[in-house]
Amino acid sequence: MQLTFLKSQRSRKKLPASLKLHTLCRPSPFDIPEVLVQVFSHLDENTLRKSAILVCRLWLQMNLDRLHHRHLAWDWAWGSAKLEKTLIRRLGTSRLYCYGSGYGGEGTAFCTGPIMRTMVKLLAKHEQLLEQDGSAISMFRPLRELDVHNILLPTDMKSHFRLPATLTSLKIAADAYSACKIQIDLILSDCPLLEVLHVSKPGVVVIDGPWVPVSHDRRRSFLLQTLVIKNAKIQQSSLEDLLTLTPDLQELKLLSLAKHDDQLPGSPITQPCDAQYDWDHLYEHLKSLPITLRAFQFSVHSQTHPARIEVMEECEVLQKTINVCPKATEWSLLPTEVTPGLIQELVLLPNIITTLEIITEGAWCQGFNSKDAESSKTGLNLIHQYLCESPHLVHLKIIRAAILFEDFDLYNRARYDDLDLGGDRMWGDQDMARTMLGKRKIWACRHLETLQVQIHAHSTRLVWPVHSRIIFGYIATVCPKLQELSISVPRHCSYNWSADVYQPQLFLQLDGGLCFLSKLDHLRKLKVIYGDEELRGIGCQECELNWISPSGHRTKDRMRRAVTMANWTLQLEAEETLERRFSCQTKPSVITGEDPADQLHNLGLLSDVKRVVEEMDGSDRRCLPLLERVSFHDEVIELRPDTALRMKFPRLLDLLR
Repeated sequence: MQLTFLKSQRSRKKLPASLKLHTLCRPSPFDIPEVLVQVFSHLDENTLRKSAILVCRLWLQMNLDRLHHRHLAWDWAWGSAKLEKTLIRRLGTSRLYCYGSGYGGEGTAFCTGPIMRTMVKLLAKHEQLLEQDGSAISMFRPLRELDVHNILLPTDMKSHFRLPATLTSLKIAADAYSACKIQIDLILSDCPLLEVLHVSKPGVVVIDGPWVPVSHDRRRSFLLQTLVIKNAKIQQSSLEDLLTLTPDLQELKLLSLAKHDDQLPGSPITQPCDAQYDWDHLYEHLKSLPITLRAFQFSVHSQTHPARIEVMEECEVLQKTINVCPKATEWSLLPTEVTPGLIQELVLLPNIITTLEIITEGAWCQGFNSKDAESSKTGLNLIHQYLCESPHLVHLKIIRAAILFEDFDLYNRARYDDLDLGGDRMWGDQDMARTMLGKRKIWACRHLETLQVQIHAHSTRLVWPVHSRIIFGYIATVCPKLQELSISVPRHCSYNWSADVYQPQLFLQLDGGLCFLSKLDHLRKLKVIYGDEELRGIGCQECELNWISPSGHRTKDRMRRAVTMANWTLQLEAEETLERRFSCQTKPSVITGEDPADQLHNLGLLSDVKRVVEEMDGSDRRCLPLLERVSFHDEVIELRPDTALRMKFPRLLDLLR
């Protein structure tokens, strides 16, 4: 990418004195920082490094943070003892991500103590450095963002949880076994510059009041712009009090609020203490405040009606939500809340939806009774219908949702599970009856840029390579402009919406079809969280995955992939036999003027994988040319492609260190 608007100083003609004075009074747009921020946001890292920073000192200073990658991600598996030492070495770290583990061991014991101690030392070191050299501010920045995910929080937050005053973003996803009660007033007291606050927990997190610090001068407002609270028991009066001091708030999400906290580990068995939530009062309070929200969500969880708002009728909740947020560009919903009336409202709304989020838990279907399970299934089917038919999808840029695998399986090829058994095995009448799929529709959101989906399968077990081929092939074809893609499966899923629980898996092996993503030329970030940690990576060779990096297109890697495909002879013959037996399939219909149905005609076939790999290895075209960050390990840590591959396939030298 070239910066064509830059002109050489030598090419400029000499100007008269009067014009020189006029020129000095009117600075170039490319000397104005506010304009430069917008320009730089559209440039990739290579362009910034090779062209932009060479223009002048201002352009260099404005891009230092991006070019020096002053962020640090820390995984519990790397050892908490080394965290403090590593952070001190990384002076100027502006973003810190700490990821714990829910599987026990050191990850469960990974408390916030080391993180907090290190934050204090980092700030002291930064201040000392500035006293010695005032120009160091351009090279070393204070910590701005802290994301602690799956971390065991201390019981006493007041004495152990001290945050640096420089934070502008704080995201706390507590471990399921954390018994800490979050205190918003302490967080806001420590972090007066805070703009983004997320608090969540797999179980129930208790957020005590008050939320406004007692010593706070109420004539001054907080800078908070985003407040997201999930799976929490809160005091509504404390929340409403805080909202009076947040005039800049743009995003407010109160998701699955809990009515009692008897699920907290280690808590005595007592009569549950109900928390009261008055939706009418919250609605009137929000309407009275000078707040313009672009995203709003309110839902209450209870034992009798999971994820249902109980205080009002559905239509009234919907209408008042729209009144609170009339210019919303983002919708956050729970599966059980999605109804035909809601979908119709989304289609008819005059405003444009750019972000759609379906909030779910990792094992959300297991806690449902039969009625709620059916309601969730209906809701997800309606969301799929919306993604196929809505006239506003041309503006949809972001989807974060749970998706049913069955909606991707356009040609019912999920049954091609074990091809080693051959194509002549017996098929039941139920399978024969499901071959006519002409009415299935395809997503119409061709301009989607971000897709973060968790795949659920309830009529088949998501444990075979053909299932991964269907998922990767569908997404790569239907969403060609993706820049960020995250695909995951829950640790456990329910088969046939019953208590029959299994562990779904995605396959990174060559026959899993990850190579279909090679056609995504705009992709910058890729996450594939492919199942239970104990089963990850079984049987996957480096040559089957390293095509995502330029180093994986050496002659020896291409030859190894060719050898792997040469062993598919029996499976390809079985697949061909199955295709002849079920040749009555028809194309799924599509609503938009584009027609990707022809490209999806071979969706899920192993022969299609072979074709794509041969085309990929037979040309000099670089796969995923813009890919910057990859994760195959967890939901937070993102690494450079070469680094991610080296961690997944350590060399002998790495093992001996």
